[in-house]
Amino acid sequence: MKKKVKNSRKKTTVLNGAVIGENLYFNKNIKFEIKEGLKFISEQGKRYRNNTPASTTGFVAEAHHISSYNVNSAFKRSFSRVIKEPDGTHGDYKIVKNGKILVEGEIKYYKTAEATEKAMRGYGNRQLVGPREQINEIKEIAKEKAAKNFLKKGINRGKVANEHLKVSENVSDAVTDGDIKSSPKSLKEMKNLTSKAKKGNLTAEEVFPISEESITKGTIAGAKTGGLIGGAVSGGMSVIKNVKEVCNNEKDLKSAVKDIIRETSKGTIDGAVKGSASTFASIGAKRVAQNIEKQLLKDVLNSSAPVIVAVSAVEVGKKFYDYKSGKINKKQFTKEVKKTVATTSAGMAGAELGATIGTMLCPGIGTVAGSVVGGVIGALGVSSFFKE
Repeated sequence: MKKKVKNSRKKTTVLNGAVIGENLYFNKNIKFEIKEGLKFISEQGKRYRNNTPASTTGFVAEAHHISSYNVNSAFKRSFSRVIKEPDGTHGDYKIVKNGKILVEGEIKYYKTAEATEKAMRGYGNRQLVGPREQINEIKEIAKEKAAKNFLKKGINRGKVANEHLKVSENVSDAVTDGDIKSSPKSLKEMKNLTSKAKKGNLTAEEVFPISEESITKGTIAGAKTGGLIGGAVSGGMSVIKNVKEVCNNEKDLKSAVKDIIRETSKGTIDGAVKGSASTFASIGAKRVAQNIEKQLLKDVLNSSAPVIVAVSAVEVGKKFYDYKSGKINKKQFTKEVKKTVATTSAGMAGAELGATIGTMLCPGIGTVAGSVVGGVIGALGVSSFFKE
């Protein structure tokens, strides 16, 4: 019985460390994309500030849509990113995922829908992004011009008609791959952003606000990732344990398979709950911190403390259920709660260090995987992995 409890506790420690390690990567990735986005938008505003107002706004619009897509992608834990094409090439951006180009497109912000539609002609099947309030009008203008040109005589009329038709089919208010999209903005909003970008006067709160949608997306993605981690950790440990028991004739193969499936399923649910809880806590804390003036409390809410509380709360919730159902008494419940909170809190610093080490040790399997491995190392104790 003691061995069973010890194994269960070890599995919990490993799972907690893995979830924490991944959550740390998640937070760092969002911070990185926001920082790079603000820098990119400001650079475009300053670089092209002596151009015509329409030209400067266009360059800032490119930076905004590219950056906001990448921030939104980070919230969903996606590996897709928008990359700006070098100036002078045929195209403004491309969406890339796992080395594959998903979408290529153009961004045009002109004073009127007619001017924007005219600028969008001739780009074939590329995605075309314009001011939010102009999209419906652009579609109507493009369809009307396509119809007129189809009726006219001339060698190039069919070509021109098809160009207008492509505009009506491909125009949108956001850079998108069908799953993730940039944040749409009107011409007025983009002009305001451009004015601030020229002065380098931008803040993360106004450019990339943490909305309810961001929290929801992040939490759902956290649950999915946590579930995968939980299933892998519990399933992997269960396979090792059960294979050993079968080899030692302590269990038959049929029972071993049943146990592996049961423990993997249980771990998946456990990981999903912890993944969503820790993600919600970390994003929610950032949003709260935006509205708090006292620096001390702001620092706490922006630290790992909310994640510690969230992961601990899940474990404490389980112990409370055991106490209410009579599986453990009050004394055992108090002891277990203290142990859970202390272990999770103490392991957090180890998980942070472990996530860094894991990323360095496992570059070949990806940064996320490295952070998960590092989180496990940190939770179990970094020093034990470097003993002779």
